[in-house]
Amino acid sequence: MVATQTEDLSNNDEDKARKRKHLKELKANKDHWLAEAQKAAKAGNQEDADQIEANIRKTVDPRIKKAQLKTTFDFDICHRQPGYNSSEYRWGDGRAIIYNYQLRCKDSYNSAIVTQGEHIEIGIEVHFKSEVEEIIYGIDIRTVEGIQVFGTNTLQLDREIGPKKAGERIRVNYSFPLNLVAGDYFVSVGVATQLKDGSVEPLDRRYDLIHLVVQERFPALGLAYLETTITESQEERTPF
Repeated sequence: MVATQTEDLSNNDEDKARKRKHLKELKANKDHWLAEAQKAAKAGNQEDADQIEANIRKTVDPRIKKAQLKTTFDFDICHRQPGYNSSEYRWGDGRAIIYNYQLRCKDSYNSAIVTQGEHIEIGIEVHFKSEVEEIIYGIDIRTVEGIQVFGTNTLQLDREIGPKKAGERIRVNYSFPLNLVAGDYFVSVGVATQLKDGSVEPLDRRYDLIHLVVQERFPALGLAYLETTITESQEERTPF
């Protein structure tokens, strides 16, 4: 198992190196064509210079942007944590990245196996690569079939989050009683920003990031674990 993990990390590093090399080559190609445009302009061929610059905007710049997105999330150690789901879906503009998480419960630390009814704390670590205002942190829990069990965010909770500067690293804690019936669940987390028009722009959303296993404490049906008690008493009077 250790050898497999080491191999996975090695392959991950090699993939990152390839992506960075590709991005570097694309930027060098852009510099080449910019130099050609300058030469054409100096030679009096402004029409040729304009055509080269138009081609850069149409073809070269989109390729660079696409490559930059692929290298945006390079720094990440979530895959080393218990419960990491390698089939997660991730997207966002990358101005902030969720690069790590930890799980805490009363009887366990950093374990993805918890007992129903336990109080759980999910901590994520966020690196802001650019200055961002109007920040929103969110969390979502679903069954493996995709049924939403619970979801909320700081906007819905009317929790104002202050602006962050480029380079800041923040720990965000989600804390709640895990009142779910026994079973398998996926936890999604995200960081976004609210624009002036009220729309929300994702910075880093990691859908189904954590595979959480809830162990049975008391048998129950459904999804919510409500810690119900059932009692009876002798009724002395006739109800009708």
